[in-house]
Amino acid sequence: MRSSLRNLTALVLFVAVHSFSIGQPYLSRATNLSLSSSNVQSSTTTSGSSAVSSNSTTTSGSSAVRSFRPSTPIDSELQLQLLSFYRFVPISNPAAIRDALFDQLLLIPGVRGTVYVASEGINAQFAVPVGDQLQSLLHTFSKEGCLPFDAFEQNPPNIGDVVDSNVSTFDRLIVRTRDYILRDGIPLQDGDAPLDWSDAGTELDAEDWHEQLQQNNIQLFDCRNDYESDQGTFQSAQPLNTKTFSETWSCLMIK
Repeated sequence: MRSSLRNLTALVLFVAVHSFSIGQPYLSRATNLSLSSSNVQSSTTTSGSSAVSSNSTTTSGSSAVRSFRPSTPIDSELQLQLLSFYRFVPISNPAAIRDALFDQLLLIPGVRGTVYVASEGINAQFAVPVGDQLQSLLHTFSKEGCLPFDAFEQNPPNIGDVVDSNVSTFDRLIVRTRDYILRDGIPLQDGDAPLDWSDAGTELDAEDWHEQLQQNNIQLFDCRNDYESDQGTFQSAQPLNTKTFSETWSCLMIK
């Protein structure tokens, strides 16, 4: 199965890369993610020398969650910066990274969002108050932060909209471990290796991209989700109209 998909994607000369842009359509999906934590137990967190009862939760297992839901709403006069980013980088101990990140992010007032940590890398979406809190968040994930790698070394964060605090975004902070930061939807058979996201083909600059599109034998697929391709796509591109990224491969198979 996996080898046949690799052959298929080799025939597709150009694929519009799935993006992690964040705006109102994505925001509604992000909100659903932040509300979907289940099978959790309340706990007590400790700050300094005193124990503080909070809306903090912890779970165990391959998708273990550290979660904190503030008991007080964000100041109505604040504005929130939406941002997202990811990086594929080997992580030998995802649970240790999860805990270090969660403890550090708790120190940033008003930050809410979801972070996934896996052995293949990290994927994060946030709503954070504009100003010092935003700078603290960016510092946390930079080479001077608490991680053994710079989350922005290969790509800068995707800076999205600035919204009023009364706009529905995330209701809590979630940092969780997962088997993958991006579920590719390809079923593994015995002996199959996971998809290598570092093997992404040749990157083209704008001039080369334009030149290649002039060829007659090009099949151009827009592999973004439907709410993204609905906002616009390249001329002659065929949107896959997927709801989630994991649907991409089954759509490509029938193309």
